[in-house]
Amino acid sequence: MKSLKKLQIISLLILSMFACTNVVLANNIAVSNIKIHGKNVSSHYQMVRFDISWENSWRVSNNQNNWDAAWVFIKFRKNGSQNWQHATLNYIDGTPATDGHTPASGATINAGSDGKGAYVYRAADGVGNVNFQQNSVRWNYGVDGVQDGDSVSVCVFAVEMVYVPQGQFYLGSGANEYYNFYNYPNVANPYLVTSEAAITVGSAANNLYCNGGGISGGTIPAAFPKGYNAFYCMKYEISQGQYAEFLNYIAASQASNRYPNSNGNYRHTISGTHPNYTASAPNRACNYIDIVDGMAYADWSGMRPMSELEFEKACRGANQLPVPAEYSFGSNNANSLTAVQNDGTDTESGNAGSNISNYNSGIQLLVRCGAFANTGTNRQQSGASYYGIMEMSGNVLESCIMATYNQGRSNFSNTNGDGYLSATGTSNVSQWPVDMYYGTGYRGGSIADNLQYCTVSDRWYNVRGNTARTYYTGFRAVRSANN
Repeated sequence: MKSLKKLQIISLLILSMFACTNVVLANNIAVSNIKIHGKNVSSHYQMVRFDISWENSWRVSNNQNNWDAAWVFIKFRKNGSQNWQHATLNYIDGTPATDGHTPASGATINAGSDGKGAYVYRAADGVGNVNFQQNSVRWNYGVDGVQDGDSVSVCVFAVEMVYVPQGQFYLGSGANEYYNFYNYPNVANPYLVTSEAAITVGSAANNLYCNGGGISGGTIPAAFPKGYNAFYCMKYEISQGQYAEFLNYIAASQASNRYPNSNGNYRHTISGTHPNYTASAPNRACNYIDIVDGMAYADWSGMRPMSELEFEKACRGANQLPVPAEYSFGSNNANSLTAVQNDGTDTESGNAGSNISNYNSGIQLLVRCGAFANTGTNRQQSGASYYGIMEMSGNVLESCIMATYNQGRSNFSNTNGDGYLSATGTSNVSQWPVDMYYGTGYRGGSIADNLQYCTVSDRWYNVRGNTARTYYTGFRAVRSANN
């Protein structure tokens, strides 16, 4: 992980600026050269300029029609205060021509319509490393209660995301995974999701149902994210470095409730005290975080939890006929995945049978984010989903909002987080489930599971059962693309 770079800029605002981004080996995302310019006192806004770069970027306009992006958001703190707040970016209509943001040459800046951050990504098709210099985003500091003469510190964060485009897709693979979705009455027929409209569930012809049960009747409401609409998904599971940063930029009382305190167990390396938590293996996926921790991270960063329907879409792609019992990388052969890499803190070697799931071997080797990917690997070798999202089969369990019971499906919408947490460090979004037992669950399997549980359509964990932090639980956030 690169060190944070502190700059001092003197204007009407005295600003300390930090590049706060966890550098993940696979794509080495980095923010640098943060500067303040273009202050407008009458309209109470300030431009924040930064460079951003990462490796192995892409944008394609064929049938896949997707790209990777950086979700950039800003935290600020009035000097003398211990509380970091979420900066509001201008969001007139979310288009680069009118929203006041200026992208670097070759880049696009698309601000979220809620002002909680902006996506930076390629303006045209291409593949390879990107280095977008002198991007500027407009911070509406007056909206955030900052006066023209205030002295504040500003921190810019960046998280790698993948755009999952709108389109119909299948639930279930037609095989016999535990509690997998299918089109009733034939378990061999996957269910086609064609819109975000409500879905009828139950044992009647052409209803969505589950193999062996594991879902109650009724409807999945229209507000519940089906995966048909476009969304952005974190390219990687939350890393230990990212989670340590999160702990450092919330209040000490909040961080005390979100700190796993599991350093040294099953390759977990976060230690320290607030505001100086560190991870000795920052690129490694973060385990020992539960759904409450993950939802807090999502809220703090302006994102949200994913639904289990979005999980299958992100793995399988739109209009793709499922491969029976497939993993997220489009094959039912786990041993197609190999890795021999060393990033200075982690070394991985072997095949997916011993890395994405170690149930049989007992090794239980948690790997770093993007461990199987390099410039010479294809989708199956790297473990990428149809859209290029990594490690959605195995490593740590993917926490999802489940469609199993009304506690999840009737209490969840596509509302993104607002950047703020409750006093105890929990998410405060009313449109997210509060019943962790029946409202949430896991998908994708883990290092502790038999390989069958790592397939895309397996729903063994369709009810969470508990909220305990374990060595095989992690989190990955998403964000609604139209918000």
